[in-house]
Amino acid sequence: MATRPDQLTSEDGTIVYYTVAASQTVTAGMPVKYAAADHQVQNCAAGDIVCGVALDTAVAPASGTLPIVPVQLLGHAVIPVLVGTGGATRGKYCILAGDATGLTDQAMGGGTTVRNVPGYFTQSGVVGDMVGLCVSGFQGVSS
Repeated sequence: MATRPDQLTSEDGTIVYYTVAASQTVTAGMPVKYAAADHQVQNCAAGDIVCGVALDTAVAPASGTLPIVPVQLLGHAVIPVLVGTGGATRGKYCILAGDATGLTDQAMGGGTTVRNVPGYFTQSGVVGDMVGLCVSGFQGVSS
């Protein structure tokens, strides 16, 4: 559960500061994805869901103090949203849950069902939680 949902609606854009995940490298100008913990990133591999582009390079040790890097998010703003049945996973696209309780994870591709996707989660949570959503709406298809 997110103790405080992410929110970023400033006129300064969507540059945020994230911690580099332990034992990971982040490279300036390269796409990054969310790591295993909220507010942590690492370089993307082919096929990963990109959350932004690193603006600095940093290498994190296996333990100890982790470096912080600026990241330009792919989206217009980060807003707090209600998590619906099915839960929220950081870095995953989302749709309105089938029972309309809030937003929930949605895998994209591999089907013909049109989905209206408001963006992707910046935090993980369970039904009833408030978490951050990076607004980057689009229509896509899935199973």
